[in-house]
Amino acid sequence: APVAAQPLRTDAPRLLVFDKSQTASGSATGELKASLFADWPAERFLQVGDIAPARQTLTERRASGGFATREASADEIAAATQRFRPDVVLYRPVPDTPVLHGLAMRHLRAADVPLVTWLMDDWPDLLSVEDPAQWARLGPDLLWLLGRSTARLSICQAMSEAFFRRYGHGFTAVANGVDPADWPARARPDRPDLLLRYGGGLAENMSLKSVLRLARVVDRLAGEGIPIRFEINTQSWWHDRHAPVFADFAQTTVEAVERSQAAYRRWLQEADVLVIAYNFDAETLRYVRYSMANKMPECLVSGAVLLAHGPREIATIRYLAETGVAETVTEADEDTLAAALRRLATDAGARQATAAAARSHALARHALAQGRQRLNEVLSAAARGTAQAVDAPAAPIAGEGGELPADLAPLEAVRALADGILSAPATVAPDTAALFVDRLSSLLLLDPDAVRPDLDAGAPIGRALAQVTANRPSLDSLRDLDDLLEMAAP
Repeated sequence: APVAAQPLRTDAPRLLVFDKSQTASGSATGELKASLFADWPAERFLQVGDIAPARQTLTERRASGGFATREASADEIAAATQRFRPDVVLYRPVPDTPVLHGLAMRHLRAADVPLVTWLMDDWPDLLSVEDPAQWARLGPDLLWLLGRSTARLSICQAMSEAFFRRYGHGFTAVANGVDPADWPARARPDRPDLLLRYGGGLAENMSLKSVLRLARVVDRLAGEGIPIRFEINTQSWWHDRHAPVFADFAQTTVEAVERSQAAYRRWLQEADVLVIAYNFDAETLRYVRYSMANKMPECLVSGAVLLAHGPREIATIRYLAETGVAETVTEADEDTLAAALRRLATDAGARQATAAAARSHALARHALAQGRQRLNEVLSAAARGTAQAVDAPAAPIAGEGGELPADLAPLEAVRALADGILSAPATVAPDTAALFVDRLSSLLLLDPDAVRPDLDAGAPIGRALAQVTANRPSLDSLRDLDDLLEMAAP
C-alpha cells in the first residue's frame, strides 16, 4: 500500500501514543494516524489502545511497513512502555475508556516526559451534559492534561479558536489530507442512473437522521422518474443496529464491507455523488460543531461531486459552503434536499465542473504532506522541550484589541478577561462577554469551590460578571448567561 512505501524519517523522536483507536484499524481516526505516521521509523513508534473497556492493545510499526496490533495485558503494556522510553507522549483522551485513561494518567504522572494532547471533537461539552458523573471525573484530568502539555492539537482552525477561548491554551490544527500519488484521475463507469455513496458511521448523535432523510428523498426522486440510487457502507456495529430502518427504501442499500485502502479509494471514485451528512439536533451540534470530517479531503479529490448535508454551525459544513467546492444543503428540509439532488441528476456539466473544482482545491489545500509535516514539527519540538506555533484566534478577545497569552492557566485567563471588561466600564464587547461567560461556566462546572471566592462582589471576576449582567440588553447572543448566573448563585 502507498502508506507503507513512504520513506522513513531519520530524525523522528521516540513516540508513545495513548489512543483508543488503533492505528490503521479502519476507523476514521485509526486511518488518520496511519497516514500521518506513515514515515515514522518502526523502532520509534508504540501505541496503547483498546478494543473494549477491559481489553487493551499494543500497536507497533512494522519494519516492512504498516502497523500491527495485538491484545496485551496491563503488565505487558507497563513493561513495553517502560522499555520503550519515549521522547514524547501523544494522548487523545476520550470518554468511556477507564482502563486506558488510567494507564495514560499513571504513565504521565510518573514519567518526566513531554506531552502533546489531541482533541478531535467536542466530547467535553457533550459529556458534561449527557454524563455529568463521568465528566466530574474526567473534567479535572482534562484540565490537568492541557496544563501539563507542551503542545495541544485540534482537528481544525475552528476547534483551535473555540478551545483557546474555553481553556486558555493554544492549539495547533492537524487534519487528514490526500497524497496525489494515491488519487490519479479515474473515469467512472457508464451507468444509466445517478449513484450516491455514503461511507461512514450511522451514530444517533452525528449522522443517522440526515442519512435517513437523504434515503427518503432518493426514493421520492425515483418515484418522479429520475434514475437514482443510494449505497451506504458502514461499520458492522452500525449495520447491525440500523440497517433494518433502511429496509423500506427501495433505492437504498446498506452494507458493512471492509475494503483495502486502494479498494476504498476506487469505491469513492466510481460514485457520481459522495455524501457527508450531519444531524440538525442540539446533541450533534454539541459533539461535532468544531470538527472537520476526516474523509472530506478524500471526497473532494475523488472526482465525484460532494453533497454536504447538515447545519452550517458545524465547521465541516461551513467550510464547504464558504469554499464553494461542494453542493451544500444546510436546511433539514426534504424539498430543498430534493431540489439539490434533482440539479445534480439532470445537469452533468455542472456536476463535472463542481467535481473538478473540488479536486483542484483538495490537491492544493489538503495535501497530506502538509499535515504530516506540521504534526512532525509539533512532536519534534515537544520532544526537544521547545515551544511551537499555535493557531491564533480569529479575532481579538480581551481588552482593547489585545489577545490573551496562549498558556495562561484557566482561572488566570478568566481574571485577565475580567480585567479587560472592567477597563472599559461603559460597554462590554459581545465577543469578550461571550468568552468570559463560556470560560467562567467551564470553571464553575469543573471546580466550583476553587472559583467561588473570585465571585465575591468586590473581586474582579464578580465585578465583571455584574457588569456583563447589567449589559444584558445589548448582549442578546449570551444564551448561556442565565445558566452561569444559576451556577454562580450561593
